[in-house]
Amino acid sequence: MSRPSQMAEPEIVDAEIVDTPQPGQNPRRGPITDAFDAAVNDLGKDVKRLAALADDDRFDRNRSTIAATCLSDLQRARLIDEITFKVEDEVVIEDVSQYAKGVLRMMRQTVAPHRLKQLHASDRREFLLFMRETIKELEELEGDQSFSRQPKTSGRR
Repeated sequence: MSRPSQMAEPEIVDAEIVDTPQPGQNPRRGPITDAFDAAVNDLGKDVKRLAALADDDRFDRNRSTIAATCLSDLQRARLIDEITFKVEDEVVIEDVSQYAKGVLRMMRQTVAPHRLKQLHASDRREFLLFMRETIKELEELEGDQSFSRQPKTSGRR
């Protein structure tokens, strides 16, 4: 048997010193800007993957199965809009005309008749109310009430 003084000490190859927070002390977190950048980068990759899958030739055949398993998750992903608005809130848009062109392009895609028909009735109603509020705000900015003053038409065409 060997004596304790003659035993070889284990060799430490690589070690990291880790600060252990004291009880009641929150662990130190990295910069939120780095975490946000990483999350947005990951989201961009995931969105591209989803777009490619939605363009896949097999998508239409499997739409109902995909909807049954994934639709609620995709609908919850609308939270991205809230986060975007929160980030945009303090951002000054330097090139407003470019911004307006982007918004108009998005609106044309969103309010296309075939898309409106796909909306649930309650979503169409909410969309209509939102658009009315937006028109009123635009009219106030422009000093023009021509849309609000137009007689309401019946639902008949």
